[in-house]
Amino acid sequence: MELNKFFSNKELLKYLPEFIEVYNLRPIKNNKMGMGINHSFAVYALLKKLNISHVIESGIAQGHSTWLIENSIPDIDLISVDLDLSNRLYISKNSNTNYVEGDIEDISFEDLDTNKTIVFFDDHTNVMHRLKFLNAWGIRYAIFEDNYPPGHGDSYSIRKILSDYGQPITDMVPGYKYKNKFEKFKFLPKNLQNRLTTANTTWPYFLTHYHHVQNKLRKPNLVDKVLFRKIVKNYYEIQPIYLYKNQKWGVSGWDGKYRALEPLFAEIKDSKFSTEFEKFEKESPDRMFNYNYISFVELN
Repeated sequence: MELNKFFSNKELLKYLPEFIEVYNLRPIKNNKMGMGINHSFAVYALLKKLNISHVIESGIAQGHSTWLIENSIPDIDLISVDLDLSNRLYISKNSNTNYVEGDIEDISFEDLDTNKTIVFFDDHTNVMHRLKFLNAWGIRYAIFEDNYPPGHGDSYSIRKILSDYGQPITDMVPGYKYKNKFEKFKFLPKNLQNRLTTANTTWPYFLTHYHHVQNKLRKPNLVDKVLFRKIVKNYYEIQPIYLYKNQKWGVSGWDGKYRALEPLFAEIKDSKFSTEFEKFEKESPDRMFNYNYISFVELN
């Protein structure tokens, strides 16, 4: 798969000093299960470069990305969407930021200037469905924060689409084997069976409460790649600041299907920002420089 750069290294390095000043002020120092510095910098640089006035983010989690977007572009109009807003540690007081609890596909884009809107996805779902949705509304730009390679991750990503790979349940739950975990309840009365098998930790609960989950799985196919190329004008990955030697899923190296763009710095110590980078690493040990091929797409 060909890897295309949106930024030259020189252009990215121009944004780095101001980004580090901003990043030092972040309210969530250890953004567990969320973006580290590589992806945060990619979002910051994209928002700085593109002439946009509206951002819609799908997937808030603790709220780091909301804070980052607000501190990338002053007075940006932001709609922040999440299925569950109760997980936020950072809650914006910005009058230009509006929260929506639900799924992004429940929002109308009718009144937006779609040429000056970017949609930021960190919602771990089916990218093909999201692209069809954006295309229908005439949205021009999108960022996909998690672009898992084949064999990993809980979403049908761009890399999987372009590899004709699909999205098996074993990527979401490694070693998964189907087993009817509710067999042991069959001796109970039907009403009690129903209560036990629709708790909020079971698939019936997720399938009835979070409809986007129904679209997660996808068989290997040759169709989605063709449709992707009809919908998407340009697809880019954003190079990281620095890469760990081992990836977050325990794979050593960045070869083959794990190939990535070369980082800005081969070693943290080689950078004039080494003091700041080492401090950030201590604030979020062994995960600050995680990288998951964050990508930017321009739609037709």
